[in-house]
Amino acid sequence: MIEFLKIENLILIEKAEITFGPHLNILTGETGAGKSAVLSAIHLILGERADLQLIRNGADFAVVEARVKIAHRNSAIPLPSPSESILVRRELYRSGRNRIFVEDQLVSLQELKSIIGRSIELVDQSSAHFLSDEGVQRQLLDLYASSPDFTPHFERQIEAESKLSQLLIKQKTGLERQKAIEEDLKILEEIDYKDGEEEILAADHALLTHAQDLVEKISEVVFLLSEGSQPILPLLKRKIYQFENLLDIAPQLREAVGLLKNGTLELEEAACGLVAQADCLDTDPHRLSYIEERIGQIESLKRRFGAAFIEKKKQLQDELDGIVHLDEDIDTVRNLLKKIQSENHLFLHELTQMRKSAAEHLTKEVSKELQSLNLGHGHFVITVQPKLICSHGSDAIHFLFTANPGSPLSSLSEVSGGELSRLLFAIKTALASRDQSSCLIFDEIDSNVGGETAALLGAKLEKMSSVRQLICVTHFVQVAKRAKNHYLVAKSTHSSGAITTVTQLNSNNRQNEFDRMIGNFSIRKSEAHIESEFGLGCS
Repeated sequence: MIEFLKIENLILIEKAEITFGPHLNILTGETGAGKSAVLSAIHLILGERADLQLIRNGADFAVVEARVKIAHRNSAIPLPSPSESILVRRELYRSGRNRIFVEDQLVSLQELKSIIGRSIELVDQSSAHFLSDEGVQRQLLDLYASSPDFTPHFERQIEAESKLSQLLIKQKTGLERQKAIEEDLKILEEIDYKDGEEEILAADHALLTHAQDLVEKISEVVFLLSEGSQPILPLLKRKIYQFENLLDIAPQLREAVGLLKNGTLELEEAACGLVAQADCLDTDPHRLSYIEERIGQIESLKRRFGAAFIEKKKQLQDELDGIVHLDEDIDTVRNLLKKIQSENHLFLHELTQMRKSAAEHLTKEVSKELQSLNLGHGHFVITVQPKLICSHGSDAIHFLFTANPGSPLSSLSEVSGGELSRLLFAIKTALASRDQSSCLIFDEIDSNVGGETAALLGAKLEKMSSVRQLICVTHFVQVAKRAKNHYLVAKSTHSSGAITTVTQLNSNNRQNEFDRMIGNFSIRKSEAHIESEFGLGCS
């Protein structure tokens, strides 16, 4: 329910605060007074897209704030328990920036709609025409029948059918694909690539391409150290020997001689190492040719299968295994599909029976409500006919109606506005105990009806409000007199322009509003038998 509504700079309302009660709340006022501003504010709270034209002339922004209490809500943001009310705030700016807050947390429009859900429902003339939609008719019947949702069962069947179709297509093209996979696997297996081989080949290739140059450089150093006409190592050894014979005379040379001896040993080891490395270097051109051919094969694999050709081999093998076992998979999925279809057939049969039974009972209840709304000669029927299976079942559901005896039943798209409004109200009344909404808002649901019918509507609204909050906009005093809370929407003109105010009426000024509404014309002629029928009294 809506406990509190605050409006600032919306259409003609500069500032208004409305505290709604839990039962029947009525809004009245002359045509053009600004009742639409209050309803526009509620539309915004329910998650309707913002229109910048709603901002009052001369203002830079508009704000709508409401404290609502809803029993069921889903939210990604933390909220109080469902037993507590929550604060919803919409801000509209002429700059185009709009913001939505729930409990002071910024949310998106979709999140707001998800939180509010169907807890608060607004019914107006467009809702009556919306009733002619076959999908809406099915939803209303299913609400009355408490029908289980067929959608997940249907989606499971569609998924199995799609999988079977894909497998059959694979089977049709399987032989050709199998040959292509086997050819690719043969190429991958013949090359027999080892993990890390490419890096090793690259290193060997670099070494082989420079082997001759390395051998020449090594030979030059070895020749300088150990060979030639004046090799360094023999010369150093002789000089070290000569210094050793002089150590007794010049002992201070002992450390230097030691270093020379160690250096000579290291040079000998270096020469030996260089000779060994030169012996290991492979300058065989056939080896280099093999490596280059191998690298070319690997590059060819990359071009054909991509850089991740090792993983490709496993993928191809898995795909080949799938093709080889395709017949088994097809049998498995086909058997699963038969099982699902059998279960769904039973589900749909039970769903159809539930709908047919509900259609019979709902028809009777709506017909009874129509009779009490001065449409006693009206004829309302709900048909449940077979149709192709879809996510909602295998039933085509149609609401048919005629307001005149002897006239053929028509689809609701052919019914006049006033009759359709009363039919919608009758259906809402019949569904009252099953409707999840905690608040119903009626915008001139009594338009296009006569005074006596309006009195009947008022009595029914009062009765319906005993179990949920109702907020109604009306021009009929017969309806307004049933209110627990009555609000007058009035427009006044000032130097700055027209301004709309919303005032809660007490017992004294309510009578003034009643007099304005009826022009001092008595309407009590039809009220006695209405109060007797519903066990109600006008306040």
